Amino acid sequence: MASVLKVDEIKSTSDGGVLFPTRPSFFAYRATSDSSDQNFGTNTLVTFDTKQHDIGDNFDLSTSTYTVPVSGVYQLNWQVRLQSVTSATYLFASLYLNGAAHWGNNLYMYAGMEDPQGGDYISASTSATVQLTANDTLSVYIRVNLDTASRIEGAGTFFSGYLVG
Repeated sequence: MASVLKVDEIKSTSDGGVLFPTRPSFFAYRATSDSSDQNFGTNTLVTFDTKQHDIGDNFDLSTSTYTVPVSGVYQLNWQVRLQSVTSATYLFASLYLNGAAHWGNNLYMYAGMEDPQGGDYISASTSATVQLTANDTLSVYIRVNLDTASRIEGAGTFFSGYLVG
């Protein structure tokens, strides 16, 4: 298969760097916090209400889902910041692929904490570099075990990623 070099789409910067204006990238976050305590005892979709950027317009705020536009390797990052975690034995912030927590071969990608009691602010965060296929969907879910009154904070809750190549 012959490759195509689109020189007109590659631009150099004044300091000699290279810009790739069509490389997919996104950063979605919570601008607002939950207004009341929630029960996250089951896996619950984390909603995002604002985009800092979304090159390619592939992050849907109405579903809090990123749809992969191009097959390739992606760098992904997510964090969920909680308040009022007072009696939980664990919490997870999981990355779902195509609506499922398990990515195959028992791969379950999450940030977790054991015994996160304390009642103050707690953040679960991680990152991963993964191979994805065009039209895969990604979303973040939270689960807080044995604590029925927590809140997702706006400050510090985000989901981001970009195509590495």
